[in-house]
Amino acid sequence: MTLLAGVEREWRVLGRGGRQRDFAALIDALPLDGRRLDPDDLHAHRCRWGGVITADGREAEVATPPVAVKTGAAADIEALARLGYQRLRAAVPRGLRLEGYSTHINVSAPDRAVVRAADRFARRLALPQMLLLDRAESPGLLVRPRRGRLEIGGEYAAGEQLRAATVFAIAGAVACSRRPRLLDNLPTPAARLERATGRFGWYVDRCAAGVDLYRDGRAAAVPTDAGVMPAGVLLDRVWSRLRPLATDLVGAGDVAVVDAIVAGRRPLPLEQPAPDPPATATAPSGAAMHGRVVDDVVRPGFTLRTVVARWDRVAFELDDGRRRRYLVVPAARLAAFLAAVDEGRYDDRHLRWSPLVIQP
Repeated sequence: MTLLAGVEREWRVLGRGGRQRDFAALIDALPLDGRRLDPDDLHAHRCRWGGVITADGREAEVATPPVAVKTGAAADIEALARLGYQRLRAAVPRGLRLEGYSTHINVSAPDRAVVRAADRFARRLALPQMLLLDRAESPGLLVRPRRGRLEIGGEYAAGEQLRAATVFAIAGAVACSRRPRLLDNLPTPAARLERATGRFGWYVDRCAAGVDLYRDGRAAAVPTDAGVMPAGVLLDRVWSRLRPLATDLVGAGDVAVVDAIVAGRRPLPLEQPAPDPPATATAPSGAAMHGRVVDDVVRPGFTLRTVVARWDRVAFELDDGRRRRYLVVPAARLAAFLAAVDEGRYDDRHLRWSPLVIQP
């Protein structure tokens, strides 16, 4: 299974006097360059830059498209997050401003393993992840098993801090879901887990280990099964174990960003939150294919039209003028599939797209 990752970030939309506006009441009138293709989220606009702009309750949300985990993946995800923020900000009416609210990092995981992986992550890796993601005023971390993915939810993050948190989440999710023995003999914090509200999962409070992690930061005295140790030492030991795996997954460039923060050469978010950097002008290579699903693909003899687009898969309607059929393409294969369609590789055999074709 191709490993995918992406992020969702949320903002409060504030008007005059700092009063929060309900973004769900605003979004459908905004000039968003996209289509609504998710039947489970009627506000979700799949946009031509590749990602989704939607409303989550009263907040505005931007989700990057899923990115195949390979060298530079975390940098690509961070660039897409910047691009999505730029597109959201450009669409929001003048007089309204955006205030960062939350970040959710998603990493694909086998369904059969994701619940156990979420439990491992919450118990073994949550505190180091919190140091890399959350701010001094944050409440805590969410770890949720979802269909085909593990979701890590925390404070609004930007720039290199978002990139570092994403690298750690990717390596941690893979270790917890596919290589659990990698975590053997690492110190396990004595932290109290709580059931998450809203969706099934775990919540790890800032004081879950009996000390205020966000107040004391690297110096926080964390009780573990190996004795009490500073949170910064725990972060260093966990990252040292995950680092080779992270290097294999995302490459030296992404790993170096985490190295600098863990070593103290760059600040943790709770020490100094990073601002949103200038937006990137274009989507990273491959992400634009996720934006292609907004438009029909017309080929000799048939038209391919998107009917549903979700994080992990896209459903198309195939119309050859005589009948309509449907096929579902996993997100990991979407770019290759659309490239093959563009090249005409299906022009003379589109009626034989079984087993992906599902008869209506």
